[in-house]
Amino acid sequence: MKKQAVTTPGPAVLEKKRHFQHIIQKMMDDKDAVNRFLDGEISGEQLHARGIKFIKAL
Repeated sequence: MKKQAVTTPGPAVLEKKRHFQHIIQKMMDDKDAVNRFLDGEISGEQLHARGIKFIKAL
């Protein structure tokens, strides 16, 4: 059985991982904000301030 060398990830890999984690966290925050809006805890203006907009289906 061959042993494989263990290397640490480079800065580009770490940056990509941080970016991915940021996107996932923003999605979770947006989901929570929409749920709070649907429960009547926050207003539509507060959603727009966060950059969340509803669109009408065609």
